[in-house]
Amino acid sequence: MVGVTAARGLIGVLLFVAVSASLLPLVETNVWWVRYLDFPRVQFAIALLILTVLLIAIGGATRVWGLVALVFSMVALGYHAYKLIPYTPLVAPLAAAELGCVEGERLELLVANVQQSNETSEELFRIVEEVDPDVFIVLETDPWWDAALADMTGRFPYSAQFVPEGEDTGAFGMHLLSSYKLIGVETMFYFGVLLRKRYSDHHRELGAAWWSRGAGRRSAPASAALLKPADDDARCTSDDGRT
Repeated sequence: MVGVTAARGLIGVLLFVAVSASLLPLVETNVWWVRYLDFPRVQFAIALLILTVLLIAIGGATRVWGLVALVFSMVALGYHAYKLIPYTPLVAPLAAAELGCVEGERLELLVANVQQSNETSEELFRIVEEVDPDVFIVLETDPWWDAALADMTGRFPYSAQFVPEGEDTGAFGMHLLSSYKLIGVETMFYFGVLLRKRYSDHHRELGAAWWSRGAGRRSAPASAALLKPADDDARCTSDDGRT
């Protein structure tokens, strides 16, 4: 009997942790470890399902605390299901892939996460030379990478970027480099972030606001952007991953 009680208590604690980790991302914050909990949804859902079944199997649901735990477990499972269902066969694809893409109507996109602590650009630039993309998106950039990517102005005449500085930004940097003109570009933060502009001595709260920085480049603020091809032709998606 003592063993069963201990097992119920252990499962209850684990269920509390799993539910808390599942629902904590609902808090509107940019704290990195809270936002990290947005990613392992499948793992959390599996853990919640297993723990819920175990709690019922050993009679935990017959107690008030067990019923409360089950209710919160169902809420957390429902939340994960709501977030995950768009990626399942139950939902039709948002965009149908084309079997082929006519030469001249392709838009090649290269995305690279450079890791903010990395200060080696030669290998990345070699890959860019090999791939020769129309659009190049660089994630986790900082002032060092901002200076390094300035060397690519000739290849990508249009650019947009958000460059975090100091420890008060709550965000990673992002650079969008393009061979095509960028239209209607905005910097948008999920919950808003405090950013110190390098040309200003004060702080400003940025939500869905936009900003641009002039550094001798034809640039626009980073994030959601429309790419305007020179000939305005429609673009398509091919089965080899090119768009």
